[in-house]
Amino acid sequence: MDKIKIGVVCVLLNPPYWEFCSEMLWGLNTFFLKHPSIRDKYDVQLMLWSDIPEDPNEIAKKITESLVFRGEIKTSLTSSMEAQLVPGDEQKNNIARMVQGIADIRKRGVTIFPTEPIEWPMPTLLRYNLFLQQEEKLQEFDYIFYIDVDMKIVDWIGEEILGDGLTAAQHPMYALRQNYHAPYEPNPDSTAHIKLPGRVIEENGKKMFEPLYLAGGFQGGKTSEFIKAMKVMRKNIDDDLLKNYIARWNDESHWNKYLYDNPPAVVLNPGYIYPDSLIAQYYVKVWGRNYSPKIMTLTKSFSANKEDGAVVANLMATM
Repeated sequence: MDKIKIGVVCVLLNPPYWEFCSEMLWGLNTFFLKHPSIRDKYDVQLMLWSDIPEDPNEIAKKITESLVFRGEIKTSLTSSMEAQLVPGDEQKNNIARMVQGIADIRKRGVTIFPTEPIEWPMPTLLRYNLFLQQEEKLQEFDYIFYIDVDMKIVDWIGEEILGDGLTAAQHPMYALRQNYHAPYEPNPDSTAHIKLPGRVIEENGKKMFEPLYLAGGFQGGKTSEFIKAMKVMRKNIDDDLLKNYIARWNDESHWNKYLYDNPPAVVLNPGYIYPDSLIAQYYVKVWGRNYSPKIMTLTKSFSANKEDGAVVANLMATM
């Protein structure tokens, strides 16, 4: 019996993100449609659009430069006034392990499409342009799923993600909180502009309105439906760029717009976009419950800052 083919696509551009590729592959090979009761039914393959060099020495050079730029490796000046790296032994070992993991990704059955690096937010905003360059390859799969490469799969992902159309996951910041307005695109001139959507659900025998804002970090579905969605979103994003405009939350705004016009077949709870940050009190208050984490967003050392913590503290104070 032929296996059902599942393609997982990720964008992996710029050295600070390279280190996440090994963790993503491990999670896919361990948990993604891999439960013993179903794993023989599915063939899961990872595809990366990436600027990772093939030469390990070049990987090491780029990683080191990135760490220096981020201030995670200190430099000193020699007598000839040249900068000299001064990492400690532990840091040297960590860099070596990181480089090895990145270099080995090519040996582990991963398809890599060489892609030129580009500054944020373009890697995420133009993801559909990249994926559709390989439309013929994508057509080989029964389902396609996109996952942010800097996320960590921590529990079984099963057949609940498979439907007859598109699959989306509720954004953890806005799930269930009826009096909290999600950040839909407010500009009526943007192709991503929508009114406030939602759905009626039943809870404890009572009907209630549930705002529905879907996360951009995990999405996909039937290949034919997802490719159709990607083509529409690619055009809409390009149209906005021609107006010199980027939607409020980049590609996520366009994903929500598309799903407003074309409701998903499967809506997953925030456990599939579960925050790893140390603000669980905030999310549990928003949700009115807790969820079992399936895929966790990772707080990155190069993007965390005190200001974000202050914002969250203020949010919690108003709850």
